[in-house]
Amino acid sequence: AASRSGAPVILADETDSLVRQLGARFFERLRGMLGRIVLVLASRRELDLLFSEIGSGSPLHNRLEFAWLGLLEERAADELIQLGAPRHAELMRRWAGRHPFFLQLLGFYLVEAESSGEPIAVALDRFRVQADARLRELWRVLSPREQGDLKRTLTGAAANRRSLPNRGLVTEDGRPFGEVLTAWMREEL
Repeated sequence: AASRSGAPVILADETDSLVRQLGARFFERLRGMLGRIVLVLASRRELDLLFSEIGSGSPLHNRLEFAWLGLLEERAADELIQLGAPRHAELMRRWAGRHPFFLQLLGFYLVEAESSGEPIAVALDRFRVQADARLRELWRVLSPREQGDLKRTLTGAAANRRSLPNRGLVTEDGRPFGEVLTAWMREEL
């Protein structure tokens, strides 16, 4: 792909594992190409923390713009639901909220269940198995303070750490983004 400027775009998903596998030197070379390429890195964690784990400072720390992908706006979430599984809109809103990944995941299993004649309960079970694995991964990258703040939402308290809505884990009012997160925390923590 190319950007509007015509520069090639390099999109690296799962940057967390790429940093461990390729090391800082590879990213230093990419840094030297910035301006001639557009680099988009997707990670659950901040780059400085990833590079510190391999014993290096981030060669990209002052060259990239950070953009956290949080929850979708109400209208965008509703449009996504209408495209995927409109008959199950309430179920999707309740379980996945406005979280783009979990909406897509639940929508996939709902559509799959409908097309094969399976009950919706089967789709929800499959969704929860996959969602639980993803939530465990997310939990591991949260700081102890973020974890504690998120745990307190189970008692009805609002999460007030700025990083949690940035990560799409809580709504603007500090509540968990969907029932999938609340159910996971009740069962796992």
